[in-house]
Amino acid sequence: MLQFHFHATLEHAVNGSTDAMKSHFVHRHADGGLAVRDVFRQSGAFNDERDRIFTHVGSLHGKDDEVPYVMDVNVQDLLPGSTEGWFHEGSLTTPLASQPVNRFPFSDPVEMSQAQTDAYLAVADDSDPAHDFDHGNRALQPLNGR
Repeated sequence: MLQFHFHATLEHAVNGSTDAMKSHFVHRHADGGLAVRDVFRQSGAFNDERDRIFTHVGSLHGKDDEVPYVMDVNVQDLLPGSTEGWFHEGSLTTPLASQPVNRFPFSDPVEMSQAQTDAYLAVADDSDPAHDFDHGNRALQPLNGR
């Protein structure tokens, strides 16, 4: 795994439905190709592991910065219990939208409290340009056989 990050609002829809946010877990194959595991959020129970991460979201200095913060994260606590889902070939969702990328959206979401989601979105929507960052999503794309 190279990294993980969050997107507020979605570029994926399941049966026409989207939610407030999701996580991307980006992996690099031995041959250099990329694969992304998509994890949808569902409003529900407070998520301790996500809270540990979101505590630092406000320290972002600009929308193009990466957080230079290192912490131990139990990635398993950020994933759904079931590994079932879908597969499709796609692209990255950020510019330059590089292709091809193997996409693996999990079918089961991970619970996160609405208060946690609201806190994340408040930082994403901060009116101060020094703190605001792009929601990181693009418009839904045509299915193209996916």
